[in-house]
Amino acid sequence: MILKYPNSNSSPYNYFDILGDNENALSKAFAYLISVNQDCFFEFLKLVGIRKTDYSKYQIEIQKNRDAGITDIEITDNEKIHIIVECKIKGGKVDKQRTQYNKEFDNKCEKKILCLLTEIHDSNYSSENEIEVITLSWRDIVDEFDNKTFLSNELVKNFLKFSERILKMNTKEILIQDLGDEKEIQRYNCSVYRTGELHGAPLYFAPYFTKQNKDTEGIKSLSKILGIITAKPNEIGNFVERFESFFDKKELPNKKELIEKWKKGIAIKNKENENKLYTYYFLEEEFSFKNPLKKDGGIEKGRGKNWIAAAIPKNRCVSFTDFLKHIPELMSEK
Repeated sequence: MILKYPNSNSSPYNYFDILGDNENALSKAFAYLISVNQDCFFEFLKLVGIRKTDYSKYQIEIQKNRDAGITDIEITDNEKIHIIVECKIKGGKVDKQRTQYNKEFDNKCEKKILCLLTEIHDSNYSSENEIEVITLSWRDIVDEFDNKTFLSNELVKNFLKFSERILKMNTKEILIQDLGDEKEIQRYNCSVYRTGELHGAPLYFAPYFTKQNKDTEGIKSLSKILGIITAKPNEIGNFVERFESFFDKKELPNKKELIEKWKKGIAIKNKENENKLYTYYFLEEEFSFKNPLKKDGGIEKGRGKNWIAAAIPKNRCVSFTDFLKHIPELMSEK
């Protein structure tokens, strides 16, 4: 990994990126965040049912070697609270970890909690031998921090960017945004969409073409989002080496051609502020619709609910279910 390129005054990566891209990296990043940010720490404790107390009394430890195995994160508070956090990513299911560390909890503690932090929404809750087993998803964590209160903190912002890259979270399904600027249309034709800094990781992108005649205005295509990078215009080129990772184990027949298109897309200049952060979405080949999808018209109250109307707000995402309701005919591949 190249941390700084020539002709650049900063690194294209944040400090969490150097940890790697596996569950150990994510658990360490999360442990560090709650170790140095009291607000994030108590927000997490709230999720596991612990009220706010004296932050100075807590100890946070990672990768503790125990007889039953190595725990990801342990949180203790003067023999009153003992929390063991086990982290999983991708399709990793929690099985033996539900009982693996039962004998490792401090019996003198009043509160013993095993928190299973996974990518899979699992509402299982159990209590055995005075040990509460609570399952949270990483999306629960990210949603708690993805608001104005926390985003004013640079450390939180960097953690969210890192976690979204690792997890590729998919609860936001289809991003819809206006697209009318000619230069940005050129960029989109290179399978890249660029906008001001956004958070979240939607699965698909559907541009709403605004600068067209009435017959072609609207959503005419849908593209899968393969990768997302937030960077300054003069530094986005430093991320080219990351393009390969966007494909994971999926081998597309036009992979090389797509990467070359992306390189052309990020090279397009459009009166940008070189010191401003932009979010770049790297897209797979689009699927086209026979007829463009339009915004809800009229002026009645409630129009555009679960859809779009008038000016499309920043980071407008809709579900597949709501999107499909607006397709009068089957999609035809381009």
